Amino acid sequence: MALKELEAQSKAAAETATAQLAAKTKHREDKDRRDHRKKRTHERRRRIVRENLDKDPEVWNRINVLLTRLDVGGMSGDETDSPISISPKRVRRVNLPWRSHAISQLFNAVESYEGAARAECLAAAIGNHRFAREFASLKEDQNSKPLFRLPRNWYNDQWVQSMSSSTQQLCGLDTTEVVEIPTLPHYGSTICD
Repeated sequence: MALKELEAQSKAAAETATAQLAAKTKHREDKDRRDHRKKRTHERRRRIVRENLDKDPEVWNRINVLLTRLDVGGMSGDETDSPISISPKRVRRVNLPWRSHAISQLFNAVESYEGAARAECLAAAIGNHRFAREFASLKEDQNSKPLFRLPRNWYNDQWVQSMSSSTQQLCGLDTTEVVEIPTLPHYGSTICD
């Protein structure tokens, strides 16, 4: 009788360990997938800057500096916005709660320039079309880790004010450094002569 109980306990422990391992593996895979999306977003924005640098070097260089300082950790994530059975798939931006809304608006405008160089040369895009992307964010990534020691105006004021002054100091958020966030009109919103 004791042997059967021991077998049952051993089997239950093995099943629990297997379930815990599967959950950890899925969490790691999800995080890797999200990190890969952020990396691709960062690379896409860097490419857009390179493609448009000759149009207004002052603005695009400032955008490049901002992208360099934020790096991949400062990129918003994406999530699927359409039900699984619906095609084509739509993707919606997930905002970072700590990042200034002005930066989100700038990145929205930068993304509108994707393909601008091809469009101006009347060249056709090669490969598959990317998923439709919604830039109006409905969610914020509450698990995102903020970047510290950035210029003060690059942070969301409400997020910073929610912290104690000692936490702000510890994280380098008490800085007075201000680096202007460039403004960029959406592609096609200005009339060219």
